[in-house]
Amino acid sequence: MVSGLAFQLPPRASQRLCASSSQHSRVSERGGQRSEDQGQNWTPLPGAKVGSNNEIEFDPENSNRLYAATGSAISIWDGKSWSVRDERHGLQRNAFGGFGFDKLAVDPKRPKVIYAGQRYSWVGVAGRVFRSTDGGDHWENVTRNLGPDLTVWALTVSPHDGFVWLGTDYGNWKLPPPQ
Repeated sequence: MVSGLAFQLPPRASQRLCASSSQHSRVSERGGQRSEDQGQNWTPLPGAKVGSNNEIEFDPENSNRLYAATGSAISIWDGKSWSVRDERHGLQRNAFGGFGFDKLAVDPKRPKVIYAGQRYSWVGVAGRVFRSTDGGDHWENVTRNLGPDLTVWALTVSPHDGFVWLGTDYGNWKLPPPQ
């Protein structure tokens, strides 16, 4: 096991891996990394500003497309360059003026459906959960009534029914898939 790295395996592409480094790891200066040979060799994702255990997710249908929670926004890799999603696309800033995105999940059966969770621990700031149904171009707040002090520690989409599971400071929550 490599300490300080968060790995993501793309569906149906068993040779490819992505990793984001922890701020405490020996590879933190590298940011996002990609492997085409099950981790034998790694190459940096050009311009990737991921780290501090932020997540990178593959598009289930296009393993050249990546989604990254960068802490300062959501970034999308199209195989050539990164594009940023922020308030112009429906995402909202927290009380400190930042985004604080840390968790991502892509629906494995509906790859255009993506979820992003904000995490702000120990500062008394509400985090939110956002959903995109168009591959990350537009986002909506789906936090609803989960409370004013939501901190998203874990986020996943069930491959069986599309429900979203959140791990928070106040327990686990289940959100319905889009209609």
